[in-house]
Amino acid sequence: MSSYRHDWYQYAKQVTITVYAPNVDPATVSADISGPTSQLVTISFADPRATAESDPANATFDRSFELFGPVSAAKINVTKRKVEVSFARESAAEWPALEVSEADQARQRAAAAARTYPTSAKKPSAFTTTASAPPPPLAL
Repeated sequence: MSSYRHDWYQYAKQVTITVYAPNVDPATVSADISGPTSQLVTISFADPRATAESDPANATFDRSFELFGPVSAAKINVTKRKVEVSFARESAAEWPALEVSEADQARQRAAAAARTYPTSAKKPSAFTTTASAPPPPLAL
């Protein structure tokens, strides 16, 4: 896989990832959104620096981003010098970074595991006893 420099910027309703790759064929560019929270994005295109015949392992550029927040609806714009992929953001809150860090991912997993929800199920009380045998009758 070839490496290209990339950058990003955001507006209230969208985030744009720019990959600085010259002479990319627009017909080969794709952007896929996946993951349970729509935060995993993969940008792919045929690498103009490599050909399938001369270097089949590097003939395609694939780069995945674990975005800071969920996105939808990709719009692709290819120019002579770059590939821009814009995504609609689910939230207008400003992202501190394009990708979520390992520490943020661990914090999100811990918070999800710690969530408890109220239930209407009966819980045993400390004051209830279980009936084992009836008490003996009183002698008169």
